Amino acid sequence: MIPENIKNLILKLEEKTKKGNANWQTSSGADEFQIKLDSGKIVIDSYFNEFDSQWYVSLVVFNKEGSEVIRNTVEQNDVSGDYELLYNFHKIVQNSYLKTDETIAKMILEINNDDEVGEVDDSLPF
Repeated sequence: MIPENIKNLILKLEEKTKKGNANWQTSSGADEFQIKLDSGKIVIDSYFNEFDSQWYVSLVVFNKEGSEVIRNTVEQNDVSGDYELLYNFHKIVQNSYLKTDETIAKMILEINNDDEVGEVDDSLPF
C-alpha cells in the first residue's frame, strides 16, 4: 500500500511534469527515469519479470545523501489501485522525457500540407 504522503508527492510531481516544469533524466534501467531535487532524488521504473511473467512498477525515493528512504514496488495484478497510479505516473514521465506529444504535433504539422514528405535513405547496401 502506497502511503498518502507518497501519493501526494506523485500527484504534485505528475502535475509539474504535465506542465513541462520537471526535468527528468534516464537512469540505469531500460525504462527507468529519475528526477534530482535539492532534497533528494525520485526514481520510477517499469519492468517485466520473466520469472513470474508479471509487469512491475517501482518508485524509489532517496534523501539528499543518497540513502533510499522508501521503495514501493507494485505488480500488475495488484487490486488496490497502486499499480495504476504508478503505471500512469511512469507513462507521464516517459512521455515527458521522450517529448512524445511534441514530436507527434510536429509530425502532424509536417504532413498537414500538400508537400512531399519523407526522406529516401540512399545508404542502404542493396
